[in-house]
Amino acid sequence: MRLVMQGVGNRFDKFYDRPWKPQEEKQTKLVFIGRDLDASKIESALTN
Repeated sequence: MRLVMQGVGNRFDKFYDRPWKPQEEKQTKLVFIGRDLDASKIESALTN
C-alpha cells in the first residue's frame, strides 16, 4: 500500500491510499508547497 503523509504547521496526518500498481515504480517523493521557499536551505536541512 502507498503511504501518504501530509503536514501543515504542527498538524500531521498519514493514511494508506491504495495498493501499488504492478507496473508502478515504487518511490518516495517529498513535496513542499509555499511561497519564496529557499530550496538550498531545505536540501541542506534534509541532508544534515
